[in-house]
Order: sequence, then structure tokens, then C-alpha cells
Amino acid sequence: DGLDYMVVNKQDMSTRAYVGAFNFKGQDQQKNVGKLSGGERTKLALCIILASDPDVLLLDINMPFAGNDLPRASGFDVLEEIQKKNT
Repeated sequence: DGLDYMVVNKQDMSTRAYVGAFNFKGQDQQKNVGKLSGGERTKLALCIILASDPDVLLLDINMPFAGNDLPRASGFDVLEEIQKKNT
């Protein structure tokens, strides 16, 4: 099918679906990193960190994710939404 796959939560997932869970849709998935907004870069960084399956992820839960394209939410809210979309 020409798609790249990765393992997320011990399940194969297309890379497009994975970045789609971070609200990178359609043409946004093809953007050069240099053309991403500050919020998109923040989402991309979180996307990369979570793909590495870290043992620990520290987030400032008292500070909403400001300046990005996600709705205002705490880090735990964002991670919960990502986990729901990937299960």
C-alpha cells in the first residue's frame, strides 16, 4: 500500500495515522519542518518523544500548552486524548 508503519503501544500503525493523532492532517503531513508554526513544532516534538516510547515523560501540568494548535488543555489531557486515539 506504500505506507510507512511504526509500532505504537505494541501495535502496527501507519505513520500518517500516528501524526494525524497530533492533528497533522492532509498537506500538513508534508510540510517542511522549517515552515511549521511554533505550535506545530511543539506538537512535532511531542510526537517524536512519544514515538520513542520513553519510560518517563515530564510535563508542566500547571501550564496549559500555549502557542500551539491544540485546544487549551493540560499535558495530561493531551496525552489522554492521544492514548484514546491510538487504542
